[in-house]
Amino acid sequence: MNGYYQDVKIHTSAPAIVVYKKDSIRTINDEVVLSFQRNNSLKEFQIFSDSLNRKVAIKPFKSLTYWLNIPYTYGIGLFIDKGNDKRFGHPNHVYVTVSDTSKSKYTTYNNFENNFKKGAVKLHISLPWINSFYLRPANEKYKSNTGYWGINLGVDYYHTNYQFLELAVSGITDFFIPFPAAVDFAGEHEAMNALTISLSNNHHLGRFSFGYGLLATKNTWDLKYYDRWEVPSPSREPVSKSHYTFGLVFPSHVQLAKYFGIGLIYRPSLYRPLIEKLRYEHTISLDFAWKIKI
Repeated sequence: MNGYYQDVKIHTSAPAIVVYKKDSIRTINDEVVLSFQRNNSLKEFQIFSDSLNRKVAIKPFKSLTYWLNIPYTYGIGLFIDKGNDKRFGHPNHVYVTVSDTSKSKYTTYNNFENNFKKGAVKLHISLPWINSFYLRPANEKYKSNTGYWGINLGVDYYHTNYQFLELAVSGITDFFIPFPAAVDFAGEHEAMNALTISLSNNHHLGRFSFGYGLLATKNTWDLKYYDRWEVPSPSREPVSKSHYTFGLVFPSHVQLAKYFGIGLIYRPSLYRPLIEKLRYEHTISLDFAWKIKI
C-alpha cells in the first residue's frame, strides 16, 4: 500500500525558494511539493526568503499502514515489515514560518495550519453528534436529556492572523440512537431540539481554538403519545412548547487533521423575552467539525 516515495506539500508563510538535495524550487502560492524516500532518516531541506535562510528537518514516523497490521494480520505483519523501509511515513503537509528567527539548528514546523493570513475565509461544516439539553418549557419543570444528531453550518473570517469571527447556524436534537434509523415509538415520548444562530470571536493557538460570543435560540420540547402495542393511557394531553432565548456561546476545538477537528460547544442562555424573562438553560454538544479554506 505504501510506495517507495511519498509526496509532501511544503507550505511557507511567505514566497520562498526551497532547496532539497540538488534541486532549487520556487514556491507557487507559497507551496511546493517534495518527494521523500521512505526510510528512517531525517529529510533535510533549506528555505530561502528575502532576509532569512532556514534549515528544516522532517522526522519520519511509522505509518498508519504499518500499524494496520494489528487489526488485519493480528500483529503478524508487524514482524514481517519490521525491516521494510516502506513502513515509514511523513506528514502529508508541512507548514513552515519563514520569519522564524530562533537560533536553533532547525526551524520548527507544524503538520497543521496554525497561522492564517488576515482576511482568510473558511467554510465550517460540523456534526454536533452528542447533545445534552437542560431546558425549562413554560409552566413545566426543568427537562433534561442527552441524545444524538445535529448539523452546524458556518463561516470563519480571520480578522487577524490568529483570531477569527464565526457566524454559525445550527440545529440539534436528542434522538436516542447514534445513527440514522427508522424507529417505532409506543406510549409517551419526550423529545427536545434547538435551532441556534451565533456570532463568536475565536482565538487560534496551535492545534487549539476557543471562543466566546452571543447566540439566539429557539428551544422546543415535545410530549407525544403513540398508541401502539396496548401501551398504558397517556398521563396528560400531548403538547409541544417552544420559546426563544438569548445567551452566550463558548466553542472550543482541537485540530486533528488538515480539515478535521473535534470540539465542545457550550451554549448557556438566560433571557427569554416572551415568557419568564430570566431563566437559565443550556445545551452542550460534542462536535465533529470540518473547516475548508475558501
